Amino acid sequence: MVLILALMAVLCVPGTQAQNYYRVNDLTCAVTVLDDRSARVVMDYNFTWLEAGTLVNSWSLVLDSQDAHGIRVESQGRPLTFEVDKAGGATILAINLGRSVGSGQWMCIRVDYVTSSNIESVGPERRLSTDIMENAPMDRVNLTVVVPDGFDFVAQRPFFLEEPDWGSGRILTGTEVGVAAGTGQYLFVSYAEAEAEYNMTYEYTFTNMGTSTERGAEFEVPVFVEAPHQVVTQLTISPDPIRTWYDDSGNLRARFSFDTILSGESAKIVISYNIMAAMPAVPDGTFGGGLGDLPPAFLAYTEGDSYWEVDDPSIAGLASNLTAGKASALEMARSIYDFVVQNISYDLAKYNAVMSGLTVERYGAVKTLERRMGVCEDITDLYIALCRSAGIPAVGVVGFTYSQDGELSQGNRHAWAEVYIPDYGWMDVDPTWELFGRLEGRHVGDRMFMNSSEPSYLVWNTRQDFQYSVETYASMRGEGVHYQPDLSLSATHGSEAYTGYGFPVKLTISNGGNGTAFSLEANITSSENVKVGNGSFFIDRIWGYDYRDIELYVEPKEAGNATLWIHLQYTGEGGGVTQEDYPITFAVAKKPVYSIEGLAASLSPYVWYAMGGGVFLAVLASLAVWTARRKAHG
Repeated sequence: MVLILALMAVLCVPGTQAQNYYRVNDLTCAVTVLDDRSARVVMDYNFTWLEAGTLVNSWSLVLDSQDAHGIRVESQGRPLTFEVDKAGGATILAINLGRSVGSGQWMCIRVDYVTSSNIESVGPERRLSTDIMENAPMDRVNLTVVVPDGFDFVAQRPFFLEEPDWGSGRILTGTEVGVAAGTGQYLFVSYAEAEAEYNMTYEYTFTNMGTSTERGAEFEVPVFVEAPHQVVTQLTISPDPIRTWYDDSGNLRARFSFDTILSGESAKIVISYNIMAAMPAVPDGTFGGGLGDLPPAFLAYTEGDSYWEVDDPSIAGLASNLTAGKASALEMARSIYDFVVQNISYDLAKYNAVMSGLTVERYGAVKTLERRMGVCEDITDLYIALCRSAGIPAVGVVGFTYSQDGELSQGNRHAWAEVYIPDYGWMDVDPTWELFGRLEGRHVGDRMFMNSSEPSYLVWNTRQDFQYSVETYASMRGEGVHYQPDLSLSATHGSEAYTGYGFPVKLTISNGGNGTAFSLEANITSSENVKVGNGSFFIDRIWGYDYRDIELYVEPKEAGNATLWIHLQYTGEGGGVTQEDYPITFAVAKKPVYSIEGLAASLSPYVWYAMGGGVFLAVLASLAVWTARRKAHG
């Protein structure tokens, strides 16, 4: 996408810094997401040239896209010519302004292109990112981002971007004024499918490490949790449990009994289900209920526990300071969130220790605050403790974040929080990933921590030692995205077709699909009354939403309808070959013959007044004498 802007060529003023030459009056950038990897960028760039006594006639734009294509550049509806270069992961345009711009004069440039390198897809989440930079000061910057139906925004930067009241929930827009030279904005927008469905499979294996047969062994495992924004369906459990129940944190648990387990052998429990994760509406200022509006039953979720030390002076004092003067529970929860995000760092060393299989200490709220760092579990503990100490009901959620189909690793395990907002309900908060009010569809919880900061996980009743292992598999349900090219062809020529007069024809091959057309061959044949100068072309690729122009030279030989047949053959991203035929028909007239009398009749009324009647008559008389002599000599 856009956009690092820099002066390319200045006449008569060598050696001066570019930002001294001009000022950007208005920079408007609109980004429209087309599919899972492509976005259309339209930038309107209005600048005023400042340097007295100098002129500029060319400009350079550096597009923050390594594969910008379908590029069009114009000024107030007039196409501008440009050259393209690729360097450092960017696309560089050298634009001919078509005129010289002097001191105090302004000019508007519009750049329209498609990029397929600025969107990252992870499960149901999409991440759009680009840099917007400028060497000169900018009076006004306007940004707009539009995403397709079925998606909702999760997070965005810069923070002046917001969803307008007139939008459908798919638009972000914002304006910043007075941007200093050499500064800019990092545009980042996370958006996700409104609903994402996963298939989850948990395999629990308990191995008898004793020397004899174990009889009547019982094992207890978690089954699932139904959080406010996720629904479980199609549950299967093998073998059949002897008992199922919900614990005091809302987790469904199951107990299993095995008659005999030989020494060195294992008992396996498999639980599988589908889970739908939905993105709720983000609560706003209309949810202004305070702590006095909380249902009494929810006050149980403001009490302390082993890792949620709500009465510790460091926790209680900080919670009081952060929520002072805040009237609503939503404002209080946001204030605590802002503190944690801004002051607690991620403990990468501890994360690496966990990933290497080491047993690490769970810090809890107090120690996390003291150390000012922790992993997701520690950061969530601190957030929950501060909320509970302030009187806001808060609970913990443990689960995973989806990245790709297959077995989940320890790196997929994650912890976050939920807080209760009056009149809204339970609201998701992930201070580690900096998400407040809405997750991105990749968070799937499998255990809730409501009445306890350390509820039961795996429990077994055996006479001998057992070791356990847990394997978790996740797959995102759905057909996925299929990238297919969709080509069309149009033809234009700038003059009427006459026998004996050759003229150029421009063929435009447009790809309206989301997939790339590779190795495109265009073969042109024609009817007998027209001759084509060049009949075959090869194009390496046409990106999705891109186009290519082909120039033909056509020479009609006989009057009547003439036809060009264009045969296209190309390969899609899936490897299949497609062949398409396009007929182009146009009329050919006989070569016009002009007489002196006809020329005089058609032109003399106009030329008479322009040149003077006497002069024109003298010219016609001379032509008449010349014509008569030609006829006399055969």
